[in-house]
Amino acid sequence: RPLAPTRVTLKIVAMPAPAHPLDDLDAAEITQAASVVKAALAEDALESELRFICVTLAEPKKVAMAAWVKNDGPKPARQAEVLVTVVAKVESFTFIVNLGDDPSVNSKTAVPKDCQPLFTPDDCFLAEEICKNDPGVRAELQERYGMDPSSFGTTLICDPWSVHVPYPDLPELGWREDGKSARLIQCFLYFRNDETDNQYAKPIDLLPVVDLNARKVVSCSRQPGATPPKVGFKTNVNYHRASLETNSYMPTKHRAPMKPYNVTQPDGPSFAVTGTASWAFSNPGTTCTDVFFVFECIT
Repeated sequence: RPLAPTRVTLKIVAMPAPAHPLDDLDAAEITQAASVVKAALAEDALESELRFICVTLAEPKKVAMAAWVKNDGPKPARQAEVLVTVVAKVESFTFIVNLGDDPSVNSKTAVPKDCQPLFTPDDCFLAEEICKNDPGVRAELQERYGMDPSSFGTTLICDPWSVHVPYPDLPELGWREDGKSARLIQCFLYFRNDETDNQYAKPIDLLPVVDLNARKVVSCSRQPGATPPKVGFKTNVNYHRASLETNSYMPTKHRAPMKPYNVTQPDGPSFAVTGTASWAFSNPGTTCTDVFFVFECIT
């Protein structure tokens, strides 16, 4: 059956304008940047053919930031960096978008033909869906392992990884008849009995490779030999509290809690700090910007 493109619906909430040039993009800015890119590509592709890889802040130049911090220049304008793929044409672009009252495209750069944008969670979900629905993969799993395709939703786990280098026994990234590079992702396969089962204890020796642009499995390699390796589908190696009792050779219950272990300094630290010291963070968070440290003397 044809696979529908993944769609994400965003609820936009009004947010105040960023106070600092290095603040992350807010929801309204992300929407504005995406709208500008959609308009710029309207003549080349339908909106359904666009896949946004990322929309993030395009940080201002350090010279402009330094001038603004010292009150020697204006506040740097807000810009967004947008990485987008036109799926039907197998093309990717990096846009720099001017934000604010008069949004526009500042620059548009094509991603080199021998490069691929990073994979998104949506890409991984799509690869898993393609793999699980591929007739060849389903037939191999049923023949070699006796797996029931109707249970793949629970029992078959696909762990997607990018294909950085072509395999020695496979051609270069040229599975497409039009000669354009494929967007390849390989799916390591595992079996699990239920959602709490540790699938990594049950690897499967098939390795499907998916072309996300063509939306099909282009290769499915396996270990040499006609007989599949023995995988103990009923041999459990679990760590989840609810599944410990099903283990075959691992402990079937958690060990007793450890006794308290306390480290204290009842007389205080063995050093002293004199003088003055101060830290300043303009944008504390997972990424700290404009970090200043001023001190006189530390002993």
